[in-house]
Amino acid sequence: MATSDRLPLNAAVLGRGALMGAVAYVLGYLLTFLVVSASGSGSSGDSPVPGWKVIGWYFYNGHFVNLDVSGQFAGLAASDLSSLVAASDSATVQLVYLVPVVALLAAAVILYRQVGPLAEARDAALVGALVVVGYLPLALVGALVTAYTGSISIFGFEVGSVTIQPQLLPAVLLAGVVYPLAFGALGALGASRL
Repeated sequence: MATSDRLPLNAAVLGRGALMGAVAYVLGYLLTFLVVSASGSGSSGDSPVPGWKVIGWYFYNGHFVNLDVSGQFAGLAASDLSSLVAASDSATVQLVYLVPVVALLAAAVILYRQVGPLAEARDAALVGALVVVGYLPLALVGALVTAYTGSISIFGFEVGSVTIQPQLLPAVLLAGVVYPLAFGALGALGASRL
């Protein structure tokens, strides 16, 4: 596409934004898996929680989305917020905070290269922000499917339950909207200046 005065927002551009947003989300999850695996922190060991859910928790923590940990034990209910990344003393695990940023910046640069060059900085930023179209739905679905509910048993008797999941509203607003809008726009804006 040649340099133009205004960005032509059409189905093709929106489709590319959606695709690159989805690619950024999946890439972010996979990079989180690699970072957490390299640190040795992600193995669930004897835990009944599937490893892919634990990696998802780290991924959402990388967006500063806390886990909502709630449980019931012997009739008493409790709830707390936690972050696996913040609680870790591993420098490698702390790299998870950079994962969504890098994935979104890269996706936005690629998207800009497909759609640009564009004459106006605001148009470049708008192109990059279009990654939200693909990132947001996956952020919502990912937060829902990584939820875990299990029972607590003592001597074979169920005495309670625990539920762990990314906080849904921050997962949607922070991970699904703010991150892709901000880093998508920055990535494409940076690409337009190179």
